[in-house]
Amino acid sequence: MNESTTGFHASSLVGYSALAPLVVAAVCALASHSVLAQADKSLLLQSTEVKVHRMAPGQTVGELRFAVDPGTTRLSLEVLSPLNGLVQSVVTPSGAVLTPQTADAFGGLFLLIPQVAAGSGALPLGSTNATVYRWMIPVAKAGWATLRFVNPAPVSADTPVVVQAMSDSPIRFGAIPVAASSRPGQAVALAVAVVSGSQALAGASVRADVVAGGKVEASLTLRDDGSNADAVAGDGIYSALYVPPSEGRRTVAYTANIASAGILLTRQASDAFEAATPAARLSNTGQWQMLDTNGDGRRDQLRWTGQVEVAKAGRYLVSALMRSGDRWLVANSEFKWDAGVTSAAVSIPSTRLENEGVGAGRYVVESISLSRYFGPDVPLTSGFSPRSYQQTQRLESGAVIDLTGNEFDRPPLRLTGQSSFVGSDRTQTGLWEFLAFELEIESKRAEVYTASVALYSGSRRITSCSARQKFQPTGVSRIRMLCTGRDIGSQRIDGPFTAKGLWMYGQTSGPDALNLSVSGPFAVSGPLRAADFVGSDRRPEDVDGDGHVSCNDLVRVKLDIGLRLGDMAYDPRHDVDGDRAVTAADVAAVRAALPASQTCPGI
Repeated sequence: MNESTTGFHASSLVGYSALAPLVVAAVCALASHSVLAQADKSLLLQSTEVKVHRMAPGQTVGELRFAVDPGTTRLSLEVLSPLNGLVQSVVTPSGAVLTPQTADAFGGLFLLIPQVAAGSGALPLGSTNATVYRWMIPVAKAGWATLRFVNPAPVSADTPVVVQAMSDSPIRFGAIPVAASSRPGQAVALAVAVVSGSQALAGASVRADVVAGGKVEASLTLRDDGSNADAVAGDGIYSALYVPPSEGRRTVAYTANIASAGILLTRQASDAFEAATPAARLSNTGQWQMLDTNGDGRRDQLRWTGQVEVAKAGRYLVSALMRSGDRWLVANSEFKWDAGVTSAAVSIPSTRLENEGVGAGRYVVESISLSRYFGPDVPLTSGFSPRSYQQTQRLESGAVIDLTGNEFDRPPLRLTGQSSFVGSDRTQTGLWEFLAFELEIESKRAEVYTASVALYSGSRRITSCSARQKFQPTGVSRIRMLCTGRDIGSQRIDGPFTAKGLWMYGQTSGPDALNLSVSGPFAVSGPLRAADFVGSDRRPEDVDGDGHVSCNDLVRVKLDIGLRLGDMAYDPRHDVDGDRAVTAADVAAVRAALPASQTCPGI
């Protein structure tokens, strides 16, 4: 048997909500470590391992084993291979043998997705297409889970079978992003975090393989001993210093071996960074001014100006990040520069200060950033994609801008009065056909506006409400945005409902009304029952609300087994019997409601 281990980002598991990765805000107990200064203030931690079995020519069988620690209750195996007829079985640590036909009886799930594109997953398949097999398996004890597979005929060439294992184990692992300003010849910190539950985990054996140009450039041991790049011993962050010898992109594959209750666990993660000499740099922190650009005596623009030293001609993006209380403002400007010293400017109109900030109040400038464009050479007027930019410099500012006493130009649109909800039962059926959101808008000119707002129940988005209306040249207009009653009723989610994210767009003026899009929440509807709306009479087994019960409904419910009311991923539509938990009984109810002609192989 030829078995190898490969580190990569686990990105292809979809729909198994109980195995969702853990995002540790401020990295809990790990937040004091200095290496976190180069990363975001949150860190993605997950229990992931990838193994590859290469079937040699003439071979038909193979197996891969995965360690299961005492804290694990669910295990997911995703199998990818160019072979589309693999016969598989899984032996759990307790000795149960699951097959595609018997997985359901054990409370598990087996899905087969034939011949999907595999290139986006960055898996070492050596093939443009692959068949995906998914196992969702409950486990009752620690030990080893073994995946066995048989190809109906001997393979004719070296063929990979890639298996990604993800579990709900409390022992989790995550890469801390390398600093964006990495340069050739300068040391960068490679670091990972290892936790057990919410506590830092010491005593792991961690390795980092740095790959450049398809070859391993360096292999390093990461330590949690307080020396070199590691600031604090025993805090669960393992670090090492690495010096990239040249410019170029590097991928870092991290592997951790962790002993737990006599079982050696493997956890994997990866990161990538670019080592490059800055193509441009901000030569000063610049200055901020409040301007009256149209000469009417009122301020209409806050502008930052500064100087940039450009080493490599090209297109660049300058961004300013500002904060006012708990509100954030971001302003961008795009430039095309030749080599040399040039000037840059970023502006925020007074309409944004009024609607997104605190108006003529105090603002803190968090940072000024400079990024280089790496996309196709298209005209600046065609717009840009933020993903095409790579940050080359970020200056922490901390400057305070006090705009108290400034009189701003009045924006084209301004919210006035109170917003509210109204409902309608025009046909006197006892069911509401729609819920409408109303608010008053003061307009500065005649215009036809399209408006929309999102309807929420708690943190769950229900639907959107929209309207199209002509405003008078001046004065206050009341606009009503309709939210369909069928959307509310079919989701069986009671109120109160909240309107958030107002968006208004002028037919001719365009985005000068866009500044209202961040305002809200505006209004709360008060107690309402979803059963009072059109659509509430749909069959409970029709969980996707498309008017008939199908295999899609069955898959949706199966993937959520184990979720209960109060869980973030709990969806009341998947709780068919309404007992506030998604269980096997809900699956059985959907299966029983399938049309007699409907079969769902492997589900």
